Amino acid sequence: IQTYPTKRGWGSRYATPDGKPAPVPDKVPGWNKVWIEKKERLRNAEFRAREYFRESQKWKWSPETKGPLKIPRDDPLAGFRVKDFLLQPEKPIWEKLESLYVDDEPLEEEPEQEEFDELIDSMDGNIQLGEARMSELIDDKSEISSKSLSELAGTTVTAGGGRRSKGRK
Repeated sequence: IQTYPTKRGWGSRYATPDGKPAPVPDKVPGWNKVWIEKKERLRNAEFRAREYFRESQKWKWSPETKGPLKIPRDDPLAGFRVKDFLLQPEKPIWEKLESLYVDDEPLEEEPEQEEFDELIDSMDGNIQLGEARMSELIDDKSEISSKSLSELAGTTVTAGGGRRSKGRK
């Protein structure tokens, strides 16, 4: 099935639009001038083995079956990063589903005037209660040494709590 169109002559023979062979390009003079100069320099060097060794350290054998056999050991474009510059960046997932879950009504309604007045009254009551408790605290240290505990507490205190043992009288 795969080779049948080629056997029948239906397949394309050349990759040109008109199906004819592409013209052979003209040779560019001096296309390998730099390579030839480098090889001559290596061949004519005084310490040929050392130069060849240093040059061989720059290359490695390619693991690919197609393409060049030797490739540079250190890739000059290793730190180069391709960046996608999108005209319309992709929207986050939650924006896609936002139309399903959007709630226009607020979670809490604003308090009415009566509720607001009650809140203000309760806050004022808490402030007054706090001020009353502060006034009950002892401010002067000399008051502690001059008064008894019962006077400071404002209640009568009985020693022993009214419990007596039967053996003692």
